Amino acid sequence: LTGDFTWTVEAGEHEISVFADMDNLVLESNETNNDKSRTLTIVEPEAPVSAPKLATSASTGNGLLGGTWWLILIVAALLGGGAFIAALKSFRKR
Repeated sequence: LTGDFTWTVEAGEHEISVFADMDNLVLESNETNNDKSRTLTIVEPEAPVSAPKLATSASTGNGLLGGTWWLILIVAALLGGGAFIAALKSFRKR
């Protein structure tokens, strides 16, 4: 004989008991062997530990010319070009 039941498991200790002929309706030579019990201990699962993520830069694999280096090069070119034009104007006035 088998049986099914639905059970929402909670953490802790639980006793599962099964009874046969609970009301002693079946005539037997031994009426003391009609039950069986087992204790189950349910533990709450621990949250999985995830590996820390490494910080990545905005420019991956671009080397020296990636990311903010372009901005620095553009500013340097503008400043250098401005200084060059200022020097040319200064020589023309002489």
